[in-house]
Amino acid sequence: MAGVWAACWRVYRQRFVPWIALNMLRERRTLRIVHPETDRLAPNAIINSTLFKLFQQLSVKGPKIGSRKLKDDDGSIALVASEGMFKALGFTLSLDPSLVSGAGIGVFVKAGRVSQGEVVCMYAGTVYEPGEPVLLQSLGNRYLFRCIDGLLIDGKAKGLSRLIYRSCSGRDWLGPHPLSDTTWLSADRLNPAAVGQYVNNCCPDRPANVAYQEFDVPLDFPLALRRFLPNVPYTSQPGRLCTCEASLRNEFEDENANCLTT
Repeated sequence: MAGVWAACWRVYRQRFVPWIALNMLRERRTLRIVHPETDRLAPNAIINSTLFKLFQQLSVKGPKIGSRKLKDDDGSIALVASEGMFKALGFTLSLDPSLVSGAGIGVFVKAGRVSQGEVVCMYAGTVYEPGEPVLLQSLGNRYLFRCIDGLLIDGKAKGLSRLIYRSCSGRDWLGPHPLSDTTWLSADRLNPAAVGQYVNNCCPDRPANVAYQEFDVPLDFPLALRRFLPNVPYTSQPGRLCTCEASLRNEFEDENANCLTT
């Protein structure tokens, strides 16, 4: 029983603010010191352009992907979506066992290369404002990410987190247009970049090669392309925050993405 509670504490302490405050100096080697004026690994204009270019290419393949007429050997649409990502960004991503011991699944550059400052992927999940209820969802949840400004993104694809995301996504439609993507909850991802929640934190023998970057999707972002956004607010809000991972240096094929702790 003690071992179970110890395992739960190791997971929960990363969201327990007093513990974080007391351990910031001790774990300074893994922190990226951020100043509001300079927290721009990639300018907002570049992120917006990257998402537009990616979603536009996925939309071109949309009829085939949406109707699921074109499938790969595994019966999924992953291959078609990855081809669209490669054409738009020049690289593709895959989920495979991490090179970090005990870290589970990791994100790899499958084909092509990523240049420094480019957007690599997106952290999918439900976005919670400070003060919104998240206790039950946080229990045993390793995919709950705290942004610099206190927002939380729940990137868990199972259990209560999954039910809440699907419910909020079903709520937020504008006429016939969905405003978010639910396919990241399965292996059939319409947006192959929606894998940021599986990026491992850096460790002494695996230095960081990507870092988190918050981005508010502008209100004039094309309505028809919003169906590829892998985020949904817990309460309906006019804006939409996405968290992307931007590359700290050039990355090449088969390289494991490791993220700085912010």
